[in-house]
Amino acid sequence: HLKITAKGQEVLAKLSALELQWAQPMLAPENAIAIEAAYTTLRTLERCWSDAVRYADTPHEAEEIGEI
Repeated sequence: HLKITAKGQEVLAKLSALELQWAQPMLAPENAIAIEAAYTTLRTLERCWSDAVRYADTPHEAEEIGEI
């Protein structure tokens, strides 16, 4: 069982406020399309790298077999 100190609670509160301060402009409705595009791109990169690690493929090997 862990217990956070008063100083730790203060730091946590400050970090939470900073996170919210920085996140709000990014999550504004006018940024929705850009955020969705970034999310899609990052998911694609994640899948690419996961497959490369899992199957030991390189982009060159994938190109040779027509995957790219």
